[in-house]
Amino acid sequence: MKPKLKHIYPVIKFSHGFQIGDEPNFAVEIEDENNLFIKLIDLLDGSNNVENIYNCMKIDYPISFTEIQEIIESLNDMGVLENGEDTFANESEILRKKYNNNINYFSAFSNLNKSKFSFQEKLCETKVLVIGMGGLGSNVLYQLSGLGVGNIVTVDFDDIEHKNLNRQILYSENNIGKKKTDIGIERLKEFNSSINFNSYERKINCEED
Repeated sequence: MKPKLKHIYPVIKFSHGFQIGDEPNFAVEIEDENNLFIKLIDLLDGSNNVENIYNCMKIDYPISFTEIQEIIESLNDMGVLENGEDTFANESEILRKKYNNNINYFSAFSNLNKSKFSFQEKLCETKVLVIGMGGLGSNVLYQLSGLGVGNIVTVDFDDIEHKNLNRQILYSENNIGKKKTDIGIERLKEFNSSINFNSYERKINCEED
């Protein structure tokens, strides 16, 4: 494990210490007259394990390994640390770039024991069924595809009509008269080719269907 201060929380230095974070609902001030904490923060860059951090800190400060562990645990409990060793299980560089903003968002909910990548990996393994590819379904399908839900199944029975085009964003004028299931899936595959799509041309009339 290599503790790393999350980049979403900036460090702002003061004469008497420093502050982690700058959001109205999250900003923690730490008194640090002898600059012990700020040196520790500099070492929390994801390249050092706890033992290495301790060995660097003990050169300038009379501090024990246990104290270093306790400080790191406290920062982890505050939610400002993540594990610098964590990686995206899917090795595709394209997918890493595609979902970069998602992963940065999930960083807010990660810690030393829960990887920010695990949230995206769970999405990539998830299957979602969307019944209806109209006004609501079209928008939901784009959002699910953008999030990276790995398996999406759609059900619809309609052909594309002119009246659909004002709010059903999967379709265009060139698609009039064609099946929503065919055109919708084609468009979604162009949008995110890494997702497994399946569609069923079927009308849902009752619970048994």
